[in-house]
Amino acid sequence: MGETLHLLFRSRENGVFELQVKENWSGRTVTGSFVPPYTTRQLNAQQKKLNALNSSDHDLREIGYRLFLALCGSETPGTSRRELSEQSVQAMLRAVIQRTLQRRGTVALTFSFGPGCDEFVRYPWELLHNGEHFLLASGVFTLTRALLRPGEIVGSDLPVYPPMRMLYISASPKNCIPLETERSYEALQRAVAGLIEDGQLLLDRIEQVTFDDLVGYLSIRGGATTFNDNETTLPCYVVHFDGHGAFGRLCPDDDCQTLNDAEERTCVDCHTSLSRVRAQTYLCFCDEVGCNRYIDTQSLRELFISSDVRLVVLSACETATVGGETSRRQHRTISFDTTLATSLVMAQVPAVIAMPFSLQDDISPTFMFHFYEAVAQGRTLEEALSRARHAMLPKHHHQGWFIPVLYRHVSEGQEGPVALIAGRDALEEHDHPLAYLGASATFIGREKELSDLSALLTEVARGEGHGLGAQEHGKLRPGTHHIALTGPAGIGKSALAYEVIRRNRAKFSGGTIGISLQGGKLFNEALMDIAHQLHVSTKTLHPDDRRYRQELVLSVLRSFATRDLLCLLFLDSFEDVKEHSELELWHRFFSSLPQEVVVLVSSRSNPAAIAVVEGASYRWYEYGVGKMSDADLLQLIAELAAESG
Repeated sequence: MGETLHLLFRSRENGVFELQVKENWSGRTVTGSFVPPYTTRQLNAQQKKLNALNSSDHDLREIGYRLFLALCGSETPGTSRRELSEQSVQAMLRAVIQRTLQRRGTVALTFSFGPGCDEFVRYPWELLHNGEHFLLASGVFTLTRALLRPGEIVGSDLPVYPPMRMLYISASPKNCIPLETERSYEALQRAVAGLIEDGQLLLDRIEQVTFDDLVGYLSIRGGATTFNDNETTLPCYVVHFDGHGAFGRLCPDDDCQTLNDAEERTCVDCHTSLSRVRAQTYLCFCDEVGCNRYIDTQSLRELFISSDVRLVVLSACETATVGGETSRRQHRTISFDTTLATSLVMAQVPAVIAMPFSLQDDISPTFMFHFYEAVAQGRTLEEALSRARHAMLPKHHHQGWFIPVLYRHVSEGQEGPVALIAGRDALEEHDHPLAYLGASATFIGREKELSDLSALLTEVARGEGHGLGAQEHGKLRPGTHHIALTGPAGIGKSALAYEVIRRNRAKFSGGTIGISLQGGKLFNEALMDIAHQLHVSTKTLHPDDRRYRQELVLSVLRSFATRDLLCLLFLDSFEDVKEHSELELWHRFFSSLPQEVVVLVSSRSNPAAIAVVEGASYRWYEYGVGKMSDADLLQLIAELAAESG
């Protein structure tokens, strides 16, 4: 793992700006002044030139070096005390950059922007050049723009845990410039072929997509918020749009609908006033006859904010063009809600990759293959984008490699790089799936009980039912999937449960969820713990809506059941739930679980008695836990003596 540098721009009094730099390697933070290298007018002119792809390699180096000097400056002897802090910023940045280039390490640059510093988001930081190299083209630097407003609490919605869906949508309206999307889709298929073959990814495609097509798709497969049992499917975590995009002012005349440049004040075609029309991002979808239909940023934002999509990739021009408005005092105010990339991130889509400038159509397949291949390998989004840029360099002679940009929605302390897909490495044999509950990896004795319970879990998982061949245990009825380990306090119920779960974890392909109810944990709090272990998006967990949260958890478990993924839910110390209202909530929850979710509880008494009182329509199987045998006790004493020396 490489280093992370978090650069935070802040506005101070009298129009002065501050740059705070934090290095994760040492934890050191330094602060100094930042002098903007461009006026608003200069920046506008520069961005127009970049958008027209009229910049030479020399021009790009000049831009990058100017930005580099604005960050790092040059050290000057005989500086004042005030300038010492500024030089400490310069020294840290220069030291990290030089150290990284020398040892070929990696550095993740994360840029954040405080109030009053929004215009710095527009700078083409991807072109940073130290006089010898484009830092991002070197393959060892990555760059992220992190957006977060004060007071927001953001959960860790990345990485995601497969299996999952990905949606590729393309639109080439017949009255727009034709786009070649087939090669891009083929590149995507090749990049994620391994995930598809392993059953980790379902790749969906909608060609000549209409906005209604996208709305319909996300309403069914937009994530864990879909509660209809018949429609529960794998959640869609990634949406890739391949088509036309533009930033400008759309003529309000229904008979015109011309998209004008952002600077225009009247429509160039019909001369209708645009004074009340805000410049914003538009995507070109198809209408019912295949012609262009502009969809505005606000409509797309409202659609995605209600979904569980974690990554949006916009392979379309000007989808990250950041606009703004000039006040009477000529101060530039940036409008994040009018730019599609920033609007989606501010709506808490965790990550968006988009294009601030025009992008050549033939560059898309190269970008898509190398980006998604790295994502499929478990690389961070930052690394994947870096690989794609590197692959684009030799084919396009420095034109276009810097255009894709990454925006992320992060909270303080989560500024480092993040992968889209969680690592799929299996637990080592000595690791315990319930180690977070204090389960030990070693266990002594009770082989008969372990054999009984292992056989019981096998039968429950198969939906079978018969006795265990022992007089003290009753028959297992077909369809029973609730098991209670009962016995007096201190008899070893929890330790026995931990060990039987460890030995049988391979039976539960959907995973094991373990919750301790010790101390009488409330049902609503336990639901939150279950949701976290199911990796449910935190933005969908309404803290004050218990019914919504319960249905959300049940929806995820039902989606596992539809894919024949067995889950084990273990609840320790169920006897500590004493309030009648809490017990009622638990039994309603138990009765709603699909048969593919096996419930195992440890308790001093059988929950079945209360379940009957509540009229629950499910059965419990009780397995009584007695004292250890004399032989097991002697072995345990010997082991403890050996450990103590």
